[in-house]
Amino acid sequence: KERDRANQEAETAKRVSSFLEDLFKVGDPSEARGKEITVRDILDDGAKRIDRELKDQPKTRARLLATMGETYLSLSVLDRAEDLLQSSLQANADAFGTDSVEYAGVLVALAMNKWAEGEQREALALARQSTAIVEKRLPADDTLRLKTAWLMGVTLPSEGDFEGGRRKLEEGLRVIEASRTPDER
Repeated sequence: KERDRANQEAETAKRVSSFLEDLFKVGDPSEARGKEITVRDILDDGAKRIDRELKDQPKTRARLLATMGETYLSLSVLDRAEDLLQSSLQANADAFGTDSVEYAGVLVALAMNKWAEGEQREALALARQSTAIVEKRLPADDTLRLKTAWLMGVTLPSEGDFEGGRRKLEEGLRVIEASRTPDER
């Protein structure tokens, strides 16, 4: 069963990689034909292609929607990030389930987007939902757990829970400190 799951994961990763490679071929001078192409152009084209080309590949579609949404978030194109992350949330629910690590990862990205938009209460609700999943499924030193601890730490004060926020941030710091090698200390 584990071998089958690993093979399926490898196939999904291969499809994601292939899609992204093909997407960025547009930046090839022979393809562009002198037209200036921005990262935003490439992302916009990719977002359209996901729905058109990956309807029959739900796991690949779910992963790519999340990747594209997170990329828009990193570029501070928050409205577009929101749209893609919402689509990704549903796609991940369908492909992996609402109690999956994949779903929790999208909740974290969506919470970060809400936080960037100044919607701390919405970010906190999403962070709580993600935390409930990752605390059951992931070890304490997992990067996604650290992200949820950070999100809880920065959003709990929106409810006036400054002490709870401080505890979550300290929890994350303890995990980071414990995972550092002696050379890094």
